[in-house]
Amino acid sequence: MHAPADVRPAEKLVADVYGALKANPDVWKKTLLVVLFDECGGYYDHVPPPSTVSPDGIAGRLDKSFLVPFDFERLGLRVPAILVSPWFEPSVDSTIYSHSTIPGSVIEGFGLGNFLTARDKKANKLTDKYLVKNNNQRWRTDVPDLIPPPQPESFGELQQEMLKGSVHLDPHPKARNNMRVRDIQDPVQARAFIRTQNAKHLEHYFAAKNSPALAGKNLSANNQPASTAPSPARIYELKNSV
Repeated sequence: MHAPADVRPAEKLVADVYGALKANPDVWKKTLLVVLFDECGGYYDHVPPPSTVSPDGIAGRLDKSFLVPFDFERLGLRVPAILVSPWFEPSVDSTIYSHSTIPGSVIEGFGLGNFLTARDKKANKLTDKYLVKNNNQRWRTDVPDLIPPPQPESFGELQQEMLKGSVHLDPHPKARNNMRVRDIQDPVQARAFIRTQNAKHLEHYFAAKNSPALAGKNLSANNQPASTAPSPARIYELKNSV
């Protein structure tokens, strides 16, 4: 589900796992499905990252001139976390958890001994609210069925090669990297990417007056995002960026 990839294959994965658990009540009654994301995807978050404790007291690297001190005492931006179980009523939990909540909760809930680091020891746990038996919990029979969304069309080998090849149309050498298209699985996204690459190539070609060296090194239009068609305004901006 990492932007700008198509989220439908990931939605199908979650639906398939959920459906397999739901189809086996004996397993489902003792299973907690946790859907957790590893990062924010690069999107803006208006909530400042909260403070935490360093997991091991080891400071960040400073052996390179471009590195800055970091003591690992701050969490990152918020990410979604979804707990799925027929023992739970629908609710939103505003407690500040972290990724260390998961190992910390497993260690505490199952009595596995010492925590891994100070981070999972400090993290708020799921044990008191969720991993506990009490008389207030009721087995729900109204849990929904999930139908996986229609999946994106598959790529042929020729289409994949065309997509990868379009990267090399980029006028800036540093941007000619196949990693840029690794997560593109939807033909609609692929067509838009290829059209944009062609538009960028043509814009730089016309702005550089047939000079390949000039197009790749000296032309840059950072203030105007590329589109899927050549833009006269962008060509004018490129000409004036030399």
